[in-house]
Amino acid sequence: MQKKGIEQTTIADICKKANVSVGSFYNYFNSKDEVLYAVYQSADQYFEDIVEDEVEGLPVYEKIITFIRHYAKYNLEQGLDFITHLYFNSENKHFLERDRYMHVLMKRILAEAQDNLLLTSDLSADEINEFFFLVARGVVSDWCLNDGNYDLEERMVFYFELMLKDGGSLLIK
Repeated sequence: MQKKGIEQTTIADICKKANVSVGSFYNYFNSKDEVLYAVYQSADQYFEDIVEDEVEGLPVYEKIITFIRHYAKYNLEQGLDFITHLYFNSENKHFLERDRYMHVLMKRILAEAQDNLLLTSDLSADEINEFFFLVARGVVSDWCLNDGNYDLEERMVFYFELMLKDGGSLLIK
């Protein structure tokens, strides 16, 4: 899919690459989009296996920025065509799932910051988490609309720093 593009890749192409029959494919997936969603859901495993360990022990500001860098990098690794398809496919409801690991991890970081009086806000950790993911998805959507013509990680960090530094809406002490 990364080489040929999503629209040009057929289920037969996927089966050939995976060395399975088309019939076997349909035992696990109903469509090509379900394959895409399975790949997309692997992001949660990435955040559990890689990101959680990397942010452990960092100051809260660095935890958030490191998390956001990984969010951008993961999207970049999946490729513009794949991410554009996910973001602009009306069938994709995975953005609405708040129990996904990446959401749980960020909420835990935010709650810890609030418990230690490092994050000042009138919002709950849930509300800040929702806001963070709306901003992150907005930046990725904009990157897709602009055909990936800017550095996604740099732009993502820029907007989060605006929110978190002095004068931002969510001050990190």
